[in-house]
Amino acid sequence: MTEKRTEPAQDVIAGRNAVKEALRSARPIESILVARGARNGSLGDIVSKAKAQGVAVKEVDPKRLEFLCPGANHQGIAALAAAHEYASVEDMLALADERCADSPSGSRRFSLWRMN
Repeated sequence: MTEKRTEPAQDVIAGRNAVKEALRSARPIESILVARGARNGSLGDIVSKAKAQGVAVKEVDPKRLEFLCPGANHQGIAALAAAHEYASVEDMLALADERCADSPSGSRRFSLWRMN
């Protein structure tokens, strides 16, 4: 049985203006999918900007875009956003230490307990 999507996935950015804005804002993008044969209008500019930023650009069948962006007007282009980066526990503790050291009183307002 074939899976049919009813909404775009959260990590898919569909449409020329949306993809252009994602590139402009330096949002991490894994790749850009362009409908095969579609390089007219602003698509050429968007592809150039993506390549300049080191983003992979792939030509795909238009049906693939329709599958990834059901109900959305993808305008021949979609971007796959990179997964969000999360801070490690060590990074969060280091930031907390830094902020405590920089506080006017210089005192720690929290304590950490280590359980074994």
